[in-house]
Amino acid sequence: MTPKPGSPEDAGKSSQGKTGKKPDSGIAAPRNVKAEAAGPRAIKVSWERVDGARGYAVLRGDARDGEFRLLRAGSAESYTDRTADAGRQYWYKVRALVTPQRYSESEATAATAE
Repeated sequence: MTPKPGSPEDAGKSSQGKTGKKPDSGIAAPRNVKAEAAGPRAIKVSWERVDGARGYAVLRGDARDGEFRLLRAGSAESYTDRTADAGRQYWYKVRALVTPQRYSESEATAATAE
């Protein structure tokens, strides 16, 4: 199923390669992105608030330079991924959204689920 352009799901269809500020986003990339085990099959992802962001999208991948998929879009400055497999490492990126198509993206950070 293809996400509707402009929807939160469209904000994170996939992401590969370099990260950082998109030329037209006008806002900084999320900083101090942390991912850490938060109990059985759970990883908490947190970051600092970004001035000018209207929301955030959290993406997860299996490798630092691989493809990332949207887990959640919203306004909170943290998210707990409760779909992680125990003992498996996941990579996370956070997008600060101006619109779903205009965003800045953090560097990838990893954590292993308990």
